[in-house]
Amino acid sequence: MSSTFFASIRRNQRQWMVVLTVLAMISFLFLDYVGRGTGPMSPVGGAILIGILCAAGMCVVGYPRQKATEFGLGGLLVGALVGFIGFAAMAQSKPVVRTAIGSFTRYDLEQLAQNRMRANQFLYAVARRVQSGMPSGFGGIDDPSLVQYKILLTDAQKMGIRISDEGVNDFLKEIGNNRMTQQDFRESLREARLGESELFDILKEELAARLAVKLTYPPATVVQVRPEFAQYTQTREPLRYMEQTPEQLWDAYQKMNLKQSLQAVAIPVQDFVSETAQPSDAELALFFEKYKTNRWIDEARPGFLQMPKVQLAYLTADFEEFEKRVNPTDEEVKEYFERNKDRYRAPETKESTAPKLPEGESTSSDASAPSSEELKSEQPVAPTEEKSEAEPVKEEPKAEEPKAEESQPEAPQSEQPEAQPEEKKEIDATEPKSESSCGEEPTNPEPTAKDEVVPETPAAEAAPAEPVAAEKTDEVKEREAATASETAPASPEATTEKPEQPAAESSEIEVPKLSESPESLPTPKLRELDDELKLEIREAIARERAFDLIATALDAAYEFMVPLGLDYDTTTDLTEKAEKAKTIAEKLKKYAEQHNLQYVETPEWEYEQLLAEPIGMAFESQKRSPVASDVLMRGDNGESRMPLYSPRRADLRTRRGSFAYWKINDLPARVTELKEEAVHERVVRAWKFDQARTLAEKRAKALAEIAKTEGNNLASAVSGESATGQKGDPALSLIETPEFTWLSRPQSLPSAQQEPTLTDIPLIPEVDGNFMKTVFEELKVGEVGVAPNANRSIYYVFKVKDRENAIEDGGVAEQERRKQFLAERFTGLYPIIKSPYESLAQGPQRVIDQSWVRNFESRNEVEWTESEATRRSRR
Repeated sequence: MSSTFFASIRRNQRQWMVVLTVLAMISFLFLDYVGRGTGPMSPVGGAILIGILCAAGMCVVGYPRQKATEFGLGGLLVGALVGFIGFAAMAQSKPVVRTAIGSFTRYDLEQLAQNRMRANQFLYAVARRVQSGMPSGFGGIDDPSLVQYKILLTDAQKMGIRISDEGVNDFLKEIGNNRMTQQDFRESLREARLGESELFDILKEELAARLAVKLTYPPATVVQVRPEFAQYTQTREPLRYMEQTPEQLWDAYQKMNLKQSLQAVAIPVQDFVSETAQPSDAELALFFEKYKTNRWIDEARPGFLQMPKVQLAYLTADFEEFEKRVNPTDEEVKEYFERNKDRYRAPETKESTAPKLPEGESTSSDASAPSSEELKSEQPVAPTEEKSEAEPVKEEPKAEEPKAEESQPEAPQSEQPEAQPEEKKEIDATEPKSESSCGEEPTNPEPTAKDEVVPETPAAEAAPAEPVAAEKTDEVKEREAATASETAPASPEATTEKPEQPAAESSEIEVPKLSESPESLPTPKLRELDDELKLEIREAIARERAFDLIATALDAAYEFMVPLGLDYDTTTDLTEKAEKAKTIAEKLKKYAEQHNLQYVETPEWEYEQLLAEPIGMAFESQKRSPVASDVLMRGDNGESRMPLYSPRRADLRTRRGSFAYWKINDLPARVTELKEEAVHERVVRAWKFDQARTLAEKRAKALAEIAKTEGNNLASAVSGESATGQKGDPALSLIETPEFTWLSRPQSLPSAQQEPTLTDIPLIPEVDGNFMKTVFEELKVGEVGVAPNANRSIYYVFKVKDRENAIEDGGVAEQERRKQFLAERFTGLYPIIKSPYESLAQGPQRVIDQSWVRNFESRNEVEWTESEATRRSRR
């Protein structure tokens, strides 16, 4: 049997080599993927691995029988099933966390999470049926919350806490607002897929753990959420804050509302660096040890930890060069214009709304008539109570107007009180008018739609008419004459002529009825396709086609880079890899020359440096993170997620840059050594800056003493002085700040409820709480002091110029401020609105709670065997 088997292998050596090569490649790929984590392999990875091994073995067994494919598929299925079950059991038995009360596997945590989810689902079902608002539930189902729950349950048992059936019933009555019926209870159980006894067992443990929390957790004021707002609390942090005394609330109110201004001069620390001596080796070593695990920001905030760096190589294109290749034809320009007409609408011109009348006629809104501002500037005439602005206008036929003007001389203003409301209506000529008058039948028997729905305004409520100019135009005189003829007894001739006059001639402006309004919007006017617009369209077409040409060119470059990267990746010898890297760079340079592209190799950059470059701000297709984040992303064990020479394609969102790139060097974060030349130089710079702080502070205090001796006259003390005190250096300048408060709420998002933060003082950036404490609490108005900014890079000599309510007025201002304080609302409508005072009290409470959690885990020896990222990925 064995001789036959080996003989068949010799006869079919080439076929066997193909099979083994394929299996080796598959194993290599999957083992590289599944073998990166720590501990047992995942069930899926184990299924793939065992399935491949079984398939390979069964292929060998089935080959002599000419059934290698059938045996291989069978082995793959059986091996995958066995591998999945076996590795799943191994993963479940591995401890995720070890504590003083025992270890918890993934299976244990999943069981706890399932019980809590079902209990919470029962609470939600009850709340919906009795309409009591959504409850907060028993807590989260994340791993730390579940472990904390089990430890608290153990503490409750040690403290002798036992929850009886009566206690559970009381809890059920509470969540049901004493309105839950037996039917509600059964349906809620069915929805949560719980039995009654199972529910009682879960609730007893949850209530015992909750009581243990109340007895051991740091005390705080917890906001009771109103039922109608409970639905908003599911995704929000519960509001716990320290109980504040009236004095603490008054202090917070002062910080939010008390304003003051400063006079200040800046003493930069950098100006004194040149005056410091050279450090000794021992001083440098001590300084290096102090900051070696910090990240470098600047000399004021030193750090000597080497942050991750990457070096990229990429191909890109010159946009202008590709744009020059495009020359659109006139036909393409016209086609583009027709296809994108909405982009080229003619700008709207503001036309006069006055009606166009035949030559020789005019309206009351004619340009020759005085404007409302001109009317107001002339001598006003008081309105009378007999007629109001809202009183309907009575107009005579045009044929009678010249006669009325000739027969009625212009009267003094005091004799024409009724003319003012009439003229006001004529000035606003666009308003529809009623054709009726007091004591007379309407001239037009068919009122318009607007006249039917708008009631007349009583004279007592009418607005006063606008004053009339001393000099009246012919049009105004005609209106006054017409009004005068209305107040006189109507002659028989006039009475008989009015009904015969057509309705269209009773007003100078014809107001269309509502039914006559246009039903559709007019067609927008387009710009004329002249030479200017053609040039604009040519440029747009050139831009779009240049973008497409560049994208096509770089897609081809990406395809060219793929086999080069595979060749580098499959090389195992490090020396050979280095040689191949040089060869790849030469090939890319040659490719760039042949295809009018640019080849670029970046320096070794950190994240901020890379993000400031176009390549760092580009995005891969369908990705939300920029290239700067992708190339520096690390796995759970600190390994890079992007291998070297793995090609990628990315574009700027503005389409002004496209790249085919890969990473050619990767430097992980590390603790540096003082003997490194670059590190040694940075340590010296930071040490000198730190020593210069003492000199800057000394100089600032000296200037403050000079100001105090001169009656707190800061301007006089610094006049002609420099920061260092040496002649020839730039003179100090006095800063005058506007009024500011200690704390303020950011206005960048007015609709958002943002917590109060330190106010940004114009001309004095980067202040901290110590600076505010000095200027608001330690100094009175008119006093001079010294304080540094947050990073102690600048020392300020300042004088409290003015402070709100600090003027001696017998305490009136202070009493007024206390009245405002007593009327202040210190609690909001959490979670819809959170008052700034609750936010201020929440910060210290949060620090206390976090400290309690750390002490809790330390006391109970909580040790996680899975990383936080791995635990988060499981949820």
